[in-house]
Amino acid sequence: MKNSKVVFICAPYDAKDRADHVLEMERVAHFRNVVEGLYHYKTFAPGSYITGPEKEARDFRVEVEDIILKNCNAVFVCGSVVTAGMQVQIAKARVLNIPIYSMTEGDKGVLITLYEEKEKQNEMSICKTHF
Repeated sequence: MKNSKVVFICAPYDAKDRADHVLEMERVAHFRNVVEGLYHYKTFAPGSYITGPEKEARDFRVEVEDIILKNCNAVFVCGSVVTAGMQVQIAKARVLNIPIYSMTEGDKGVLITLYEEKEKQNEMSICKTHF
C-alpha cells in the first residue's frame, strides 16, 4: 500500500442557514479536490462530515478533528477568511508542530504559501514601510 501524506483542510463552517451551508460544503469539496489533484494527498475536512448546530454535534466534531489533526502531515487553511473555529484548529496544529499552509484562489489560479497570521503580516508591512 502506498504511503500517502494526510492533509487537514481548515475551512470556515459558520453558515447560518441551509443555503449558506450548501455553499460551504461545495467550497470545501473544491479545496479538497485542488489539494488532492495537485499533490495526491489524502484530505480530511471533518467539518464537512459532521454537521449540525447542536452542542453535541459540535463537541463530537471537535473530538474527531483532534484525532485527525494529530495524524496529519500538514494543515491547509483555505480561503481568505479565518473564523474563530479555524483559529482554534491552527493553534492546535502549531502546538503539534504541524506545518500550516494558506491556500487562496484568484483569477490566475491557486496560491499556496506558508501560513502567517494576519497580525504578523500587518506588522511586517508596517516594518517594511518604516525602515
